[in-house]
Amino acid sequence: MNLEQQVCSLELAKRLKELGAKQESVTYWMDGDLYFPGNLGILQKRTDREVVAAFTVAELEKMVPQEINLPFKNGKKRSHNHWRVIGKPRPNGYAARYIGGNSITNFEARGDTFADSLAAMLVYLIENKLITLP
Repeated sequence: MNLEQQVCSLELAKRLKELGAKQESVTYWMDGDLYFPGNLGILQKRTDREVVAAFTVAELEKMVPQEINLPFKNGKKRSHNHWRVIGKPRPNGYAARYIGGNSITNFEARGDTFADSLAAMLVYLIENKLITLP
């Protein structure tokens, strides 16, 4: 498996940055290439170009909660506990899933890679105010 499959895409990385994700990772996107600077400050001092954290699967797994209360899709105000199922292969990629309660409330986010499915889940949770980043 190559490195690009183990980190979130540049598009999702930029969206997470816009949503306030701390730019702390072991890898960073710059001009469409991945870098391992060891320290973000070193990379930023070398360039005036935009640098975006390329979160790894391990980093994203720490950011996506193991359990969450999701509202019912049918508009009811109650919620059920949901537990994350990770890395579910799909015909055209992967899915990060929250299951629990009943099938009406299950949710999954898909991506071409496992990292992208986790990043897409994180984007969804933040945009829908289901979690906040520290």
